Amino acid sequence: NLSSVSSLLSKLKAASDALDTSSEVGSYKATSSNAAIVASAGGLAAPGKYSIKVNKLAQEQRNYSNTISSATAPMGQAGTLRLSVGSGTASDIAINATDTIDDVMGKINAAGLRVSASSFFDGKDYRIQLRGLDTGAANNINITELGTTFGFNDVDNAAQTAQDAEIEIDKFKVKSATNQVTGAIRGLTLALTATTTDAVTVGVDNDADGIKTKLQALVDSYNAVSTKLKGLSGTVGVAATDPNLAGDFTLRSIGTRLNAALHTQIGSGTYNTMASIGLSMDKTGKLALDADKLTKALAADSSSVSKLLAGTDGGALGVMDTV
Repeated sequence: NLSSVSSLLSKLKAASDALDTSSEVGSYKATSSNAAIVASAGGLAAPGKYSIKVNKLAQEQRNYSNTISSATAPMGQAGTLRLSVGSGTASDIAINATDTIDDVMGKINAAGLRVSASSFFDGKDYRIQLRGLDTGAANNINITELGTTFGFNDVDNAAQTAQDAEIEIDKFKVKSATNQVTGAIRGLTLALTATTTDAVTVGVDNDADGIKTKLQALVDSYNAVSTKLKGLSGTVGVAATDPNLAGDFTLRSIGTRLNAALHTQIGSGTYNTMASIGLSMDKTGKLALDADKLTKALAADSSSVSKLLAGTDGGALGVMDTV
């Protein structure tokens, strides 16, 4: 019996944890008119609309070697391959005349750099590919050959340069080292998938449905715990289903704590209790959600609703921190 209570309390905790940060409360949703920009809103977002063009996508650097006739024969290259990423410390990789393609790639991959080496076969000859593991102009690969003649720096072997993503938000340019643009618009993440010629419309609007779903999960979990506790320990006029737990102090204290959490007042504004945003006890003693009341609260003051539930990140606690 107690194990079943523990299981139900775990579900209640999971439901409350889904609402204990401002980003999880997330009473906003983002939309995009083009799949080239996938927009998502967090708890710090605010309603708005933007015209955005994607001029460049962030990309990593890729360079190839000259052609190599055999994948298994020694290449006869002897010297040092010096590699570094951006302004980072260079790594000198010793290349021996007896090294094969696999030997050289193994040495590069073991150097601890944010660079990957792999091979490419065109049907006749092989090439070694050097690829940066991070996008952005600051992550360019610097290649110096001392004694070797792989040809990584040859213009014809440069397949792709490292570059930042570049977008225009209402004609103002923004650069990002990755294709996940954050911070440009407060609370909004822009995932870039393609360049565009025309502006993409990105909007941020209230998302009452998202928080309703999470609060309904909380309501269902709370009622399941409450019903179980009352059944096990009994209530006035109702015998306990387990005589050994009749009037059990621990079970009653759990119920009291849960009830107190739902009556906690956060702040002094209009929306400072769970009841003020639509969560209250019905005549049967079960928690119920008034969806219309919640929608009105979100429309009137979504910031206060967020603070009530999740508190302030790194600051004051919300109701969900006490459940």
